[in-house]
Amino acid sequence: MKMINTLPHHIPQVLACYRDASLFLHDQGIDQWQNQYPNLDSLNLDMQKKGSYVLVDDHDQVLATMALLFEDDPYYEIIEEGSWSFPSPYGVVHRLCVSSQARHQGCASLLIDYALKDCVKHNMLGCRIDTHPNNLLMQSLILKHHFEYTGKVYVANHALRFGYERRLLEKD
Repeated sequence: MKMINTLPHHIPQVLACYRDASLFLHDQGIDQWQNQYPNLDSLNLDMQKKGSYVLVDDHDQVLATMALLFEDDPYYEIIEEGSWSFPSPYGVVHRLCVSSQARHQGCASLLIDYALKDCVKHNMLGCRIDTHPNNLLMQSLILKHHFEYTGKVYVANHALRFGYERRLLEKD
């Protein structure tokens, strides 16, 4: 397995991964990632920013995907019932999902590990991530990687998400 930037020929597999995740969440009664999001537009934007990554096997099959962006997230400007513990610069993980064929193989942890190392490589003070309040699997993954709950954030369509962060570097 290796982590690489998403290439154009990976797009159909990434979109299939998004659909798998959307169905998985739907089956759990979680309204995250419904209504055709994430989609081709969000993937193309991540790719334009060189922030879309795929974990591929030896046959270039997509096992998992995420966006890792090194820019302030406008949805994180306001946080309720908590606060961020450090300012910019930070990396942010979005749209992390694992293909249905690769579940329970540690792929999501590999993505988070990669994101944290890449944040350090890019001199980010830390990494932030958010998830749906009912997405207990994602919350467990986030906490396993030593992120701390910071409060409530609202994303597109005023959807509530729990915000998490992990400090990686001390500010000079």
